[in-house]
Amino acid sequence: MVLFRSETQRRYKERLRSPEWDVGDGSAPRLRYALLTLPRTGGEWLCASLRARGIGVPLEYLTADELAQRLGCGDRAGNIDLPAYMAHLRAKRTTPNGIFGLKLHPQHLKAASGGDEPAAAHFLSLFDRIVVLRRHDRLLQAISLVRAFVTGQFHIVPGDAPVPVEVDDGALFPEIASQLARILEDEQYVEAVVARIEPGKVTRLWYEDLTETRIDALARDLSPGSSAPARADPGLPRRGDAEEALRIKLRFLAHVAAVKLVPKPN
Repeated sequence: MVLFRSETQRRYKERLRSPEWDVGDGSAPRLRYALLTLPRTGGEWLCASLRARGIGVPLEYLTADELAQRLGCGDRAGNIDLPAYMAHLRAKRTTPNGIFGLKLHPQHLKAASGGDEPAAAHFLSLFDRIVVLRRHDRLLQAISLVRAFVTGQFHIVPGDAPVPVEVDDGALFPEIASQLARILEDEQYVEAVVARIEPGKVTRLWYEDLTETRIDALARDLSPGSSAPARADPGLPRRGDAEEALRIKLRFLAHVAAVKLVPKPN
């Protein structure tokens, strides 16, 4: 697989982790929310949309090693003092309206909890609200994930154009099948953890339903009343080439339908 990461995408990430977004005054947040998102479900777009509305500064903080180091809570080996790090984040990344947001994937939650489901549920229970983001079309989700790995373009940020997939189907299809299996496992894990949390704290969203109207409703739910952005956001990332993804999906399904099982020799 080829790794490609544009300078524009790197600057986008660096800016969000920089002191420019340390907008908190040290006060404790009045509301803390966690976005528990499976990969390729529109999580970054949702984060950017909430930041643009002044509803916290949600990022994948649990993988932001450089930010943890800057706050004095991590070392170069990637070891993070999680309680101290979270305390610093709440102090510095809470928007003026008192909202703190964090985004995490299932693997981030597993790492933070040592793979223990009760510990993972306890970590999430420290938040007032948990938003679970999934996708109905798991195959397109897997294709999107593989496409990101192949191109290195996990987000199409302002200034970048979509990078086409230039990998032979013979190499592409096994990876899609592998990632699809991983997505299904991640869904089971998320459901097992969320089942341990007070239902009233949980909001479920689907990638296919993410619209400006739906995000406005979520923003009002998390912070009733008007909010103003804490900083000018670097800009909303946009979705990849939907037509390319659909072409890959159709080829993959045709390939699966044409596969004939060959019995193993005795």
